[in-house]
Amino acid sequence: MSFWGLKFDHSHCKANDTSYFRCPETLASRMVDGIRTLGKAGELQRPTVLIIDEVVTVFDSMLLATDQALRELRQEHGLFGNVHMIFIGDPLQLQGATPERYGAYSDIEVAPIWECELWNVMPLKTYFLRSFNRGSSSSALCRPGRRGRRPLPYTSPGPDIPYMEFLAEIRGANTGSPLSESASGVAAAIRDVEGEHEPEWTAVTIYRATADRINERHLRELPGDVVTFKAGVTDNRVGEDHDIGILAVPLVINLKPGCRIMFTTNCRGKFCNGDLGIISEFMNIESETNSVQYTDEYADSETSMACIRVRLDRTGQDIVVFPITQIVAKDDGSLLYRR
Repeated sequence: MSFWGLKFDHSHCKANDTSYFRCPETLASRMVDGIRTLGKAGELQRPTVLIIDEVVTVFDSMLLATDQALRELRQEHGLFGNVHMIFIGDPLQLQGATPERYGAYSDIEVAPIWECELWNVMPLKTYFLRSFNRGSSSSALCRPGRRGRRPLPYTSPGPDIPYMEFLAEIRGANTGSPLSESASGVAAAIRDVEGEHEPEWTAVTIYRATADRINERHLRELPGDVVTFKAGVTDNRVGEDHDIGILAVPLVINLKPGCRIMFTTNCRGKFCNGDLGIISEFMNIESETNSVQYTDEYADSETSMACIRVRLDRTGQDIVVFPITQIVAKDDGSLLYRR
């Protein structure tokens, strides 16, 4: 959505409404408008390669809309406006959640990308990775510390069938269902027991409670006082704060200068998705403050809002990360929902 400058639809008074994704014509029109609003139309006039990751989350309507939008923006009649397309994804993953059904889009059906009429006429060239995640090509040279001394869970030639069966099992299981003996063995073998002990690594965990424990210990080991950041919520239903904190982004986070974080920011010119970095300073926060409560008095601007400066591991660049406000209004313009 950020690349195309797309916004949530407010006409149905629903939060995070992307129901218009079901209609290729509407979606294509908004994609064209979004690119022009962002001032990126000129970039797409050059020889272009467009990469779409997580292809299982893309539906036929989105593929058709992308084709229509690129043809219009580039004023070329070839497939995708003669843009070279690369689709990346895990063939074992299940189809993602479909767009909601609201208003005029309620009766429009969507299908997986590979069932799209356009997909069937595309001159596709398919490439498969020979090894991934636990492939035998890894070496201790790129796995320093404890990881380098740990034997690889899978060293046989050919595809890692137990791992593939493990993925299929956990994606098809009901919540709380026990794993099979084979899947349990794979889970135990790939669980990251080194990352939390080595500062240069990010620990990959399966359970939220494990991640919380690692984060809390990391903060305790750093000097200085914790600053608590609390999201402001208006007109939320009962229990929503708790639900969102468990299932998605927590509404309260604790941070210190010098702590390592993973973050995403989609402000214009600062597109970082899952980047890692170290907090270098808090901005617009008084020195004695230990808690920040975001309320309606804040504007979506790093010049006035309490925010953080992060130095990226990847580039060494400093990025200012600050909250943004999501607002859903009724048809008459009155507030329905704000976070």
